Amino acid sequence: MRLIKFIPEHAKELVLEGKLSVGTMTPEHNWEHYIQRAADHDSWTIVEHGHIICSGGFIDMWEGVAEVWFIGSDKIQTKVKFVVETTKDIMNKSPYTRIHASVKADWKKAVRFASFLGFKKEGLMKKFGPEGADYLIMGKVK
Repeated sequence: MRLIKFIPEHAKELVLEGKLSVGTMTPEHNWEHYIQRAADHDSWTIVEHGHIICSGGFIDMWEGVAEVWFIGSDKIQTKVKFVVETTKDIMNKSPYTRIHASVKADWKKAVRFASFLGFKKEGLMKKFGPEGADYLIMGKVK
């Protein structure tokens, strides 16, 4: 497996081709604008044999604080240990003292994955999503 620089086409492949497994965004989001912003910040993709396993990154909010995004492919299931360890390493080496993510509250797999990465539930955001769904704000502080 290799870690490479994220480009927006990686997200398009995962979201538009229905390869999405777990993440902080869904096809209902205005993700194309968001992903372009993400590409301008510290973002990465894990690939294996030409297949995207996952993409993720940080979007700076202000000094020391960033919003985290993550999308995993349908191939992540067999690579969870590597992805969790690599993602934790990236987050731990980041310059941020606080990172947080919005995770769809009823997407149990995504909430569990964020918990594996060390994120804690901080609150419920009612009707937050573009589809009107409730989301959790999950944070991690160094």
